[in-house]
Amino acid sequence: MKIIKMSNGHVNDFWDLRLKLFWELNEVTEDDNIELLERETRKFYIENINDNLISLGAVVDDKIVSVGSLCLIKRVPHISNILGFEGYILNVYTEQSYRGKGFAFKIIKELINYSKENKIKRIWLDSSKDGEQLYKKIGFVKNDNNEMELKL
Repeated sequence: MKIIKMSNGHVNDFWDLRLKLFWELNEVTEDDNIELLERETRKFYIENINDNLISLGAVVDDKIVSVGSLCLIKRVPHISNILGFEGYILNVYTEQSYRGKGFAFKIIKELINYSKENKIKRIWLDSSKDGEQLYKKIGFVKNDNNEMELKL
């Protein structure tokens, strides 16, 4: 297994795993306009990858089986975050047959390292129940908004 920084050429992998995540979390139904969601997701990915969106993938046998992304945000400076850089982690998903092997853990740690290297002072995420223990293990804590955050 190796972790790669995803690019434009990985838009299909990004979409496929994101849609599986939505189905698994019951965030989409048969009644939803999946075609519109796919079109807009692909457009966003292509326009933002490796600019405002950093996506990492775990590769096994030339296939991306796990993914995690970081949306970069610039806010008004604050005394605790003079540069105003923050990141929102999303789209963390591992194919079911590859779970429990540490792929998501490694991806999140790489996103944290990227954040530190780029002076991002706070990262946060919304977690599924299944993911909470992983994020706590890494150092994320629940905040008043019921999000999990890590201050760097």
